[in-house]
Amino acid sequence: MRTMERGTEFQGMSPAGETDDLQFQKAEFAGRTCTACRAAIGDTYYQIQGRDACPTCAQLRLATQNATDSGGKMFKGFLWGSGAAFLGSAGYALLLFMNVQLSIVSIGIGWLVGTAIKKGTDGHTSRKYQVMAVLLTYLAIAFAFLPVMIVSLVKDHKPAAASSKNPRSARPPQANDDDATPKKAPAAGSLVLALIMAVGISIGLPLIVAFGSMPGGLLTLLIIFFGLQQAWVQTKPDDALVAGPYQNTP
Repeated sequence: MRTMERGTEFQGMSPAGETDDLQFQKAEFAGRTCTACRAAIGDTYYQIQGRDACPTCAQLRLATQNATDSGGKMFKGFLWGSGAAFLGSAGYALLLFMNVQLSIVSIGIGWLVGTAIKKGTDGHTSRKYQVMAVLLTYLAIAFAFLPVMIVSLVKDHKPAAASSKNPRSARPPQANDDDATPKKAPAAGSLVLALIMAVGISIGLPLIVAFGSMPGGLLTLLIIFFGLQQAWVQTKPDDALVAGPYQNTP
């Protein structure tokens, strides 16, 4: 009787031991996860720059790298980047109107423009998109000063116009005075020329302000550089090495 009981106990322990061993193997097999989507990897996996990735993420990365470029894709990226640059410039201009000199906003503009271009191209990046991102970022920073400059010019023009209309300061008109002849309205060409000059000045204004306020302007130059660098990094071409497939063994 004792022998049978011991045999029964041994037989009852054997399946349990096998079950524990299988559970241990499953835990080891499920321990490998995708570094991109954090999903558990099955029997097949890839590696992106030496990091484990599931087949779905690896194929998506390869499709993005091998995507063909086109004029339509570039135009879409330009539209997305221009929209982001406009929003960033408007926000920066609002801060300047509030007399808040926060040059660190340039870094946020660079990130916003670069991310928008990458979104518009469905993740496709190349050297030309990097140049586009840098140019749009700088123009967004520069044009943020344009509204402030226009308002300042208008305010300076009003006192001069008011003083010219003051009757006490005006001399009495004479018969042969040129003021008696009616003056012509300014031509449209002069207005366009003034606008072009204002845009040209605003493009170089960040650099003019930075170099004109040295040595404190050095920090402004560094922040502008970091903003442009952020746009450059966000649109960096994807050259990550995708290797595989490999078999995932327990």
